[in-house]
Parts: sequence; C-alpha cells; structure tokens
Amino acid sequence: MPSLIQAGQVPTPVFHHPTQGCVNDIEISEGKIMFSVLEALPGDAPDLPVGVVHACTFNPVVDLPLRVSQDQPYTHPQEVRSLIATKHDNVEYVITAGFEGSIRTWRLEPSGFVELPGSRFEGHTRAVTCLLLHESRLWSGSMDRSIRVWNLLDGSLAGKLQCVPPGNNDGHSATITALQIFKNGADSYIASGDESGEVHVWEAANGNHCDSREHGCPVTTMTTFQDDAQQGQACLVIALFDGRIFLRSCSTLDIVFVLTPQMSGAVSSIIWSLKSLGHSCFASGHDDGNIVIWQIPDPIPNC
Repeated sequence: MPSLIQAGQVPTPVFHHPTQGCVNDIEISEGKIMFSVLEALPGDAPDLPVGVVHACTFNPVVDLPLRVSQDQPYTHPQEVRSLIATKHDNVEYVITAGFEGSIRTWRLEPSGFVELPGSRFEGHTRAVTCLLLHESRLWSGSMDRSIRVWNLLDGSLAGKLQCVPPGNNDGHSATITALQIFKNGADSYIASGDESGEVHVWEAANGNHCDSREHGCPVTTMTTFQDDAQQGQACLVIALFDGRIFLRSCSTLDIVFVLTPQMSGAVSSIIWSLKSLGHSCFASGHDDGNIVIWQIPDPIPNC
C-alpha cells in the first residue's frame, strides 16, 4: 500500500480511486485529479490494454474519462506517459502524450472531455515520453531521441531538436525521459534528461543548445526550486534510476547537493516522479509505492 514517509503524524487518505492498471502520470487542476492508466477495454482482449486518462472531481467524486468516442473508449491506443492540464479563456484543456507517438488535445464540455478536431500533434516516430508547456508553446520528448516544439495556437511545428549526429555532443543519443523549465535571472531555459544520464539545457526562446551534464545513470524525472531558492540560487532537481537525486544550481549547473536512497528510508530506490511543493520542499514518488517529502536545509550542507 502506498505510504507517505515524513516526520510527524501519519496522514489520512482523502481520496482513493482503484484502477485496473499501472498509473503512469498524475496532474491536479481546477479541483480535479487527473491520472493516466494502462487498462483493458471492457469486453475486449484483456491482454491488449489501452491508455485511458481519468479526470475525477473530489466532492462529489465524478469520473470524467477522456475518450475518443463511444466506439473507441480510450484516450490513446497505447499507454499515456505524460499529461498536462491547462486553462485558457476560462476553458479547461488537457494535453496527452501516447506511446504510439501522437499528442492529443481535449476540452472540457458539459458532457465531459472531448478531443478537439484537428488538434493532434503528430511527427514523432516513436513513443512520446514527456511534455512541457511554456507560454504558447508545447515541448515534447520522445523515444526517437528528438525534442519537438509546437505552436499551441495552430498546432504547427515551431522547431525540432534532433538526436546527436556523429561528432556532435549538442543533443541526445538516447530516449528522452524528462523535460523541465527553469529560470536564470530573466531568461528561461529548458532542461531535458535521457536514459543515458545526460541532461541538456536549451534556451526556451529559440531552442539553442547551452550546456550539458552527465550523471552515468538514466534520468527518470526532474523538477525545480524556483521561487524559494537556496542560498540565493534556484536549483534544478534531477532524479536518477538508482535513486539518487541531484540538486544543481540553475545558474551554473554545478552540483549543490546529492540525496541518496539511504536518506529516504524507502525500500526501493527507483523514483518515477518529482513534485516541487515550495518552501524548500519537494515530493518524490517511488516504485515501491512510497511518497517521500524532502525538506532541504538552508543553508545546504556541502556535498
């Protein structure tokens, strides 16, 4: 059973929604919890599960699954690795990424979430593994080792950051697993992590490559300390497959601190999700069902 590891009282669950499969991603927006599940279609082959995104209200609990149609009651024909909830002109939208390589946009209507006609972002040749929304553009990472940047207003491709060609280190040579935005002064940057352990940094405005760092272990997810910077500097938080968490300075990318699996008390070391909570806190979700709340000291000890 999932548990929360944190000093103090044991928390009481306030929401429980049993699912038929593995939960791949979670989003909270406008009084709803949204999550993607790989589940079998009712009446169809149970050994051929599909990707379904559920949007559940809390009080009362109402399930609003994102479905292509009554004849195709799924969000994507394959699992949904990433989803983003957003709002524009008081209308709620959800953007979903499928393992088959397509990205879809959904709008909340009185009957539930409905896919927008002509709103699919298609171009990746392998599974879309991560999404990031920045201003009017959508960034997507894929198993095809490329990052694509899309214009949300018309769905056109604004740019493509390709895999590494021979003799060039300014790009990814493995599946891209995580995307995260951060600021350095007045400028915005996009960090991208991959299965080889590399993290590359790009200018958000034009996609120019800026810098990179190697970790020797697959990157699973990332977040940031942005508003509550430590020691006067914001931090990029990078989780690795072996359970280590690197805090790097957003201004220099130098290592500020390293958290180890032994510090968390979690049985398993693999971290699949990170969520910044503010006030120098963030949560990490582990594959053994544990959620760990980290409080980073100020000042941060020397690593």
